[in-house]
Amino acid sequence: MSLADHALFLAFVALASVIQNLTGFAFGLVLLGLVAVSQVAPLPALTHVVSVLVLVNAAGLFWRARPQFPPGVMGPTLAGSLLGVGLGAGLLVLLSQRWLPLLQALLALTILLAALQLLRQQQPRQQLSAPASFAGFGLLGGLLGGLFSTAGPPLVYHFYRQPLALARVRDALVTVFAVNALLRLGLLGGAGQLDATVLLLSAEAFPVVWGLSRWMAGRPAPLPEPTLRRLVCALLVLTAAGLALRAAAGWT
Repeated sequence: MSLADHALFLAFVALASVIQNLTGFAFGLVLLGLVAVSQVAPLPALTHVVSVLVLVNAAGLFWRARPQFPPGVMGPTLAGSLLGVGLGAGLLVLLSQRWLPLLQALLALTILLAALQLLRQQQPRQQLSAPASFAGFGLLGGLLGGLFSTAGPPLVYHFYRQPLALARVRDALVTVFAVNALLRLGLLGGAGQLDATVLLLSAEAFPVVWGLSRWMAGRPAPLPEPTLRRLVCALLVLTAAGLALRAAAGWT
């Protein structure tokens, strides 16, 4: 990576961090999508970097307040998600070595679905979903987390439809993402996937993520929430389109 590549990478990290703090969603999708389209860094390495930065975000949140979890939810969600992380990490090792265009296409589809989800205004359920549903959505989120370190879309969709306080939903999601990231890093580190590039980019991005998370805590959003959602959605759709084109070119 050149000096310009590192500067562009940090700019993408800053943009993803701002979006995460404004919407509570899409940090990994935005960062991975922008980096994959611009090709400033290898996609498999960036998925590991995102796992590290997910832990940074969680540390920043738990530094300010002790998390409180909704009862009867965390066990099934974590059980399903940890299984999914193991499966997804195995797929990542396989695909990154042999089928990079397929990996790009899967990420493009994930980003597109996340963008559509972001536009929808979910109506909360009257009653809490069954534990099996939390385990199922945890499994799907863990699979995406193992592949791309982006477990958010299915878990955000499911949790925000529950009759739960938003603060409890946030604490639960951040904790699940952090536990997934720890397992993912452990599995891939044991497989020799965490090289010097991952460590360097993580060290570069750490102060940006930590500083922006601390600075933006409690600050009002500069734009109305619907406008923010549309802007983030447009960015995700454009990123998904760019990734899909790169994937198609890789198969030709």
